[in-house]
Amino acid sequence: MIDCKDIQQKMDELEALKKRLAAAAAEATKSGNMEKAKELAEEFRRKAREVSEQMDPHQTALRERIAQAGRYSYVGEFVNGAAFAEKDGAQWFLVDEGGRPIIERPFQGVSKFSPEGIAVVSYDAEEETPHFYIDTKGNELFHGYLAGGEFHEGRAWAFKNNHWILIDATGREIVKYSAVETGRMEDVHEGMSIINRNVQDSDVEIIDKEGTKIGSYRDVANRFSEGVAWVSRDRVGRGCLYIDTTGKELLPDGRTFFDAKNFSEGLAAVKEQTGRRIGHGWSFIDKSGRCIPERHSEYWEEAGDFHNGLAWVRDVTRRAYFINRQGERAFEGDFRSVNDFSEGMAAVVQDVGWWQFINTRGEVAFPGEFSEVTSFKEGVAAVKPVSSEKWIAIDTKGNTISPDEMETIEDLDREGLVVGGLKESVPLIPGTNLTLTGTKRLYFSRKGKRMFTQNK
Repeated sequence: MIDCKDIQQKMDELEALKKRLAAAAAEATKSGNMEKAKELAEEFRRKAREVSEQMDPHQTALRERIAQAGRYSYVGEFVNGAAFAEKDGAQWFLVDEGGRPIIERPFQGVSKFSPEGIAVVSYDAEEETPHFYIDTKGNELFHGYLAGGEFHEGRAWAFKNNHWILIDATGREIVKYSAVETGRMEDVHEGMSIINRNVQDSDVEIIDKEGTKIGSYRDVANRFSEGVAWVSRDRVGRGCLYIDTTGKELLPDGRTFFDAKNFSEGLAAVKEQTGRRIGHGWSFIDKSGRCIPERHSEYWEEAGDFHNGLAWVRDVTRRAYFINRQGERAFEGDFRSVNDFSEGMAAVVQDVGWWQFINTRGEVAFPGEFSEVTSFKEGVAAVKPVSSEKWIAIDTKGNTISPDEMETIEDLDREGLVVGGLKESVPLIPGTNLTLTGTKRLYFSRKGKRMFTQNK
């Protein structure tokens, strides 16, 4: 039985913790000390998982019950008492927690509901057909678009009259761009949107969520990270510098780099623009510009991002190892191939052999060798055992949680279910050996329970 009062208490604690985390992150940006922010971030993730683990059985049971009663192939997460349920591979119904349709007419195309409880839908799956936005009661909020994106941070990009328009949750049109002069419009992230332009002297433009132009550049990072993004004013991609969300240069000395990566845990990998090894070695800087390691004679041939306080680097011998925030080796061991750490584990390949997972002490986390792997996300990773050509999902102890071997394992969906591809053969002509093979999308819980099956 779900304890709603207990969950509400934990949600209140999460909200208070979120505010403390934001304040700590702002302070860390000024001081360069990320330890307190990291500590709060870990506490936030732990509490968020506690709430998720309590909510999951309730959501899972509700979605499963409605799918069985209404013969739906898939039921999405409930937001404000409403969810989209799919039937016959192409019809989506908006249903309440009793499984009753809120709107009788089915949709052909739907998005997920945003945290604000807004989704974009259409009655026709064909392109160039009207899209409109609805709330969880089925009320039409605003319409007239030929395409519409999901809401992120209270903003969405929608298309009409040959223009891309940034709208808010009330339908207010904030800013618009001619489709002739623009390419891809990135969703708002950390309050900023990046727009690929097709106009002279401006390949990329950055705006904030109110449509205010921050600047135009030749190239930029794909999104802001920790309130910072690298940008380049040089067409060939050199001369990278870092800016904040106001467009102000981050480093007081105006230093630029031959190449640069996003900040992660307060540090970013860069290639120096000047000096003896211009463009040929990676080091790390903090947000004050201090180099790590401080010995400028030491560079690495390649470098990853910091996660869980560690980053991988590759030296001139082409061997990879992990360093801590001081630029020192975190533990003994060189590797042929490595992935970034995620949720306290990283996949590595030793001199010979296959992928294994190690913990932050460099120890093998659990037995098992794999020919292909993904990083852990919310306690789940996809792996292909060396003895098989198919994928399975595992938990952080190495236990198999997928109910079947899969042709693919795509990801966790936004509701926390694992999504895998499953081949299925059906008779093409009854009474013959002729079959038709197709791929279905299988959803299962992180406990391994089979939930929904969709035709791809």
